Amino acid sequence: MVRSAVSADQVASGRRAHARVRLAIPARLITLDATRPCLLDDLSQSGARIRIADVPRIASSALLMFERVETFGVVVWTAQGQCGLAFDDPLPEAIVVQMRRFSDNRTDNQAAEHARAVSDWVAGKGRLI
Repeated sequence: MVRSAVSADQVASGRRAHARVRLAIPARLITLDATRPCLLDDLSQSGARIRIADVPRIASSALLMFERVETFGVVVWTAQGQCGLAFDDPLPEAIVVQMRRFSDNRTDNQAAEHARAVSDWVAGKGRLI
């Protein structure tokens, strides 16, 4: 049986069950037929949008793993290079907030690292990759 964390009333009205946060966190999606590396783009308490090269089939049961979080869900939609996962059980709001902070810090650290590499290159101390 496919369970969805979104009610029929919410689908009919076009409203989401929970607010989503935009992320860019590496993750893994494990289904019965494969373990796929992916990028977690959006996250809410009830589901996620995932960027993935090998898109799983709709209605596939899956385990999403990111950072130290593991949650079960079902693939509810697919598109070119991405899919949506509805979680079996809602994530605690604290985890969603924590992942947003983690993503923000990760982005800040990557930007600082890039700026240092550019500065070193301009000064003749290094090379750009």
